[in-house]
Amino acid sequence: MARVIDTAPLDISINVDGFQPSISVRGKADYWNISKVVSALKQLADEKDSCVSLDLNGVISMDTAALEGIADSAIVFKEKGRRLHLCGASSSVRCLLDKLSLCNLFVMKKNVTASVVIRSAFPSWNPGL
Repeated sequence: MARVIDTAPLDISINVDGFQPSISVRGKADYWNISKVVSALKQLADEKDSCVSLDLNGVISMDTAALEGIADSAIVFKEKGRRLHLCGASSSVRCLLDKLSLCNLFVMKKNVTASVVIRSAFPSWNPGL
């Protein structure tokens, strides 16, 4: 079952079918609207006994407050013996993760990890991410 929560300019899709629940986020994430994502993550952390996948591939832009909110959620999962899996991240999110050194809070899928490592090793190189 997938639910869509509209919070202009941020769209959140939650899928709780299957083994691992997932949340997909699209739009502009900032201090003012990230609470919807954080609330959804908290609800899944409280209701499910599994890790959760988070896809931020559709995030056009994200400010530091929004990423800090998601990082706090990742800490909650870690404290409960589970992890928040980052299965996708847009270039703006990857840059912010790299800049704030928050990658270690998430289980990073290969496509996300490779981009962050490349940007860290070659900060002036921009392959159009």
